[in-house]
Amino acid sequence: MGKIHGNDPTGYSYGDADALKSAATGLASAISGQKGSRASHVTTASREFRGYFSQVFADNADVASRGASELVDALQSLSGFVEQLREAAKQEDDRRAKAKAWAARKKEREDNVLVAAAHEVGTWFGADDDPKPPEPEPEPHRQADAVTVSGRTIPAGGGGGGGGTSSAVPADLRSFQSGVRSCDESLAGAVSTFRNALTDYESGCNPCWGTLNAQSLVTAVNDWLTANGQDAAWAGTVAAQFEAAGGGTGPATLSDASISAALAAAGIDATRDDLTIGPFSAMGRAAGHPGQPAAERCRGRRDVGGDRRHDVEGPPADFRGEARRRDAAGTGSRLPAHRSEWEHRSLRWPIQVVGSIRNPPIRTRPRTPRCALRSRSD
Repeated sequence: MGKIHGNDPTGYSYGDADALKSAATGLASAISGQKGSRASHVTTASREFRGYFSQVFADNADVASRGASELVDALQSLSGFVEQLREAAKQEDDRRAKAKAWAARKKEREDNVLVAAAHEVGTWFGADDDPKPPEPEPEPHRQADAVTVSGRTIPAGGGGGGGGTSSAVPADLRSFQSGVRSCDESLAGAVSTFRNALTDYESGCNPCWGTLNAQSLVTAVNDWLTANGQDAAWAGTVAAQFEAAGGGTGPATLSDASISAALAAAGIDATRDDLTIGPFSAMGRAAGHPGQPAAERCRGRRDVGGDRRHDVEGPPADFRGEARRRDAAGTGSRLPAHRSEWEHRSLRWPIQVVGSIRNPPIRTRPRTPRCALRSRSD
């Protein structure tokens, strides 16, 4: 992340934030909207499916469905994270703008004694004392933990690699295969939009203010789609075995061993892989002192005659001494109690200078002492 430059704008890209929020919400809606059609494809394939591999098929479909639900939840959470970062960045930009304006007014009072005097007089009559802008709001810090969706262990019984059998209608499995592929293809646009929006956010927002780490969601979506493709290939491979056994629109029966061998030959696992959605997070960025950059805090340091005087601030020593004498005499200005000792002095000093300008001392010739006059007369 880039450094914070005093009260300059953060440079946060609100357009990229809005685009990512929209893309995450859009992908979540697209995946959620397919739940009904995907469940229908599973129901169709399961109508005449019996035996060990029917249970494997049902469990794979369950992992896919639960994985889709977890992805939807994660994408919606990410959208909320982005909204919080955006709102926090907006508040920070607003605060910086106010702090920058306040710093400019403060500098003008420091550089122009007339402005300082007018401001001080105004506060005596109830005008705003122009306090510092408030400190930054607490930063957002959101963390989503990793989530894993796992399948169940299905007892093989006499099948899987032994003497068990499974039966199904090949056409039903083909319907599932084409239906899953169609659903996945319809998500391609939303997935691409989300991936690009996240990349744009990382380049347009992360270097400026806050940090969003969410590439784990892109990985999880890709893993889920890859597993969906494997499910479709699984159904097509098993359907081909039933078709070879004489099935078509009616059921056919095969040994579980032959189905296992066909899947292994095609390089397809019998069971679907677990889906893991890695952790993702959104963290804000501290803004430092509101309205007093480091350069301004160091502005009072100056060298005098080669000797460094640390943190020398305020009016010259003669004015500070005069301020103390006025305090001792009880003639100091009545200032708000919340001001610091230096603020009391810095605000009295311009008034004294203005008074000296308005009422300059009258320069006259020095009087001759009386004793000298007597000596002359004598």
